[in-house]
Amino acid sequence: MLESEHTMDVTINTGEVVQFPVDSGHPLSSIQSITPITSVDQILDFEFARLWAHFAKVRDIDETTLATFQEEAPQDVKRAQLLARRFPTGDMFFKFAVETFGSSLVLLEPADFIVSAGATVTLANGMNKIVAGRVIITGTLRSEGHLVINARELGG
Repeated sequence: MLESEHTMDVTINTGEVVQFPVDSGHPLSSIQSITPITSVDQILDFEFARLWAHFAKVRDIDETTLATFQEEAPQDVKRAQLLARRFPTGDMFFKFAVETFGSSLVLLEPADFIVSAGATVTLANGMNKIVAGRVIITGTLRSEGHLVINARELGG
């Protein structure tokens, strides 16, 4: 999903400081969900997971494709396979990711997400994701972990 299904616009105004995740009684709790991470598929948007997935493909490449690549660039393929073998397999990678970055994903899904100049938003979770039509940051957006932003428009 590239754009949020929610209709609530969120603007953090000058002087305001907000830290996500917010408590369940907070006015912004309606745009937030905290989801336990139960599979690698839930985190494939994150750069570290995409890198792992890339090397997993290289590690598991079939012999016919490998032969073709080796004819075109034998040193590159050999280096890539050596590096790929150092990356953990799916179960080991999932365990590593959860132990390192936490076992939950904080997802913010406003219609638009705007952080005004002089405002501060902190995402205090290991894995954070914002899905909105527009994400406009002229203030401070700080993530204490990994952050993915899916938006039709991103600016500041």
